Amino acid sequence: MTDPAPLLPNSEAYFRSLIEDALDIITVTDRTSKVLYASPAVERVLGFRPEELMGQRVFKFIHPDDLVSALKVFGRAVLHPGTPQSHRFRHRHKDGSWRMLECIGKYVNDASGPRVIANSRDVTDLRNALQGLRDAEDMYSQILDAITDLVFVKGPKSHIRWANKAFRNYYGMTQEQLYNLIDSPNNDPDFTQQYVKDDARVFETGQILDIPKEPVKRHDGAVRFFHTVKAPILSSEGKVAMMVGVSRDITDREHLEKIVQQSEKLSAMGQLAAGVAHEINNPLGVILGFAQGLAQRLRPEDPFMMPVKSIEREAIRCKILVQDLLTFSRERKLGILPEEPASVIEGALSLVETQARMRNVTVHREFSPNLPLFNADRNQIQQVLINLCTNAMDAMPHGGRLTVFLTKKDSFIEVGVRDTGTGIPPEIRQKIFEPFFTTKEVGKGTGLGLSLAYEILKKHQGTIECQSEVGLGTTFLFRLPLSDKNTHPKLAA
Repeated sequence: MTDPAPLLPNSEAYFRSLIEDALDIITVTDRTSKVLYASPAVERVLGFRPEELMGQRVFKFIHPDDLVSALKVFGRAVLHPGTPQSHRFRHRHKDGSWRMLECIGKYVNDASGPRVIANSRDVTDLRNALQGLRDAEDMYSQILDAITDLVFVKGPKSHIRWANKAFRNYYGMTQEQLYNLIDSPNNDPDFTQQYVKDDARVFETGQILDIPKEPVKRHDGAVRFFHTVKAPILSSEGKVAMMVGVSRDITDREHLEKIVQQSEKLSAMGQLAAGVAHEINNPLGVILGFAQGLAQRLRPEDPFMMPVKSIEREAIRCKILVQDLLTFSRERKLGILPEEPASVIEGALSLVETQARMRNVTVHREFSPNLPLFNADRNQIQQVLINLCTNAMDAMPHGGRLTVFLTKKDSFIEVGVRDTGTGIPPEIRQKIFEPFFTTKEVGKGTGLGLSLAYEILKKHQGTIECQSEVGLGTTFLFRLPLSDKNTHPKLAA
């Protein structure tokens, strides 16, 4: 084998040149950390001339927070000669600032004596750059976590890579639990299969995919609907590396849109009803007037008396229906006054109870005492209650229990009508406030009762809702605002 020595006749000078021209700091210390040698790079990196460090202990320049760990690494190097040890610590610059050094060194004990030889590289700028990236990542993560939409990132084959707080909360899972999953294990398999198809389409086409409506099951089992947009994330080569998705919950929006549509429908029907009512009202008044005039002239035993009375009775019935239509169409002015809730409700129940006894229905009251006044047109609110009670009794053809309760909720008086009847199926419940919608037999209902109640309460700035379960009965709740004159008369006396 050829001896390399002749090839390096001035080997000491050669290696000294390599060390002194190196960008990294080369140091030699004794086993007590005194500096025996420092390469010229120390002045460029730390501002000290090499001779200023000679005889100084290295640990004198190390940041106090890094001192203990640095001592441990140095001791480990002395205990394990020849084994390289690495460490990162802050070293004081001559100007008083701190520089982060990444050091690798080992303890040797040869003919030249025991010493530690170390190579130290300044990584301050790299550390700052990495910290800047971490800070930026944290900032963007906080921004995305503040968004109420579900935001998620997926890799190839639909594996989740990241999800924002809203997404994690919706699924009830942590970032770690979601990572690398295709979807929540609680979601419907059919839903998941469709998500995978949509993801694949984005990866295959590289195009943004807009999904107007898709179902997503929440961690508690509830299914809500989302408008989702999925977009590709391209690599430097222009290939789809990942995909980002944003899903916005539109369940409540769709519900509000249905309410607006219902309101528009009721408004249109109201205009139609007003026109019909006005057209019918005048000729109806003439018919009723002649019928009553004839009835006054005929003797009770007259054979024409019964037909005339029938005409009068049916004309009055039509007159009431016309008044209902006018109320529905907002043509009648309200006489809203401060009223005692119990007095108004009792006035209606006195009319209901006779019919209830005939139908084997028991009426129960649950009234909170000393309720404040509420704003109401007495006659119309009683009409609402009578309509609700009549519907309740119709739902109990073999008798049952009708409970009317009265209480205060926030700034409203709440009135409830609960029956023990057959209940209302969900598909019908959506239509019950539509005008002329009825499930009763022909001739037994006009379909105006609940839509009329809806319109009356709307004009009172109140609300009405239905809670029902098939086989367990139905509860209607309506609320009316409190009066400004909210001192109860009995309390004031």
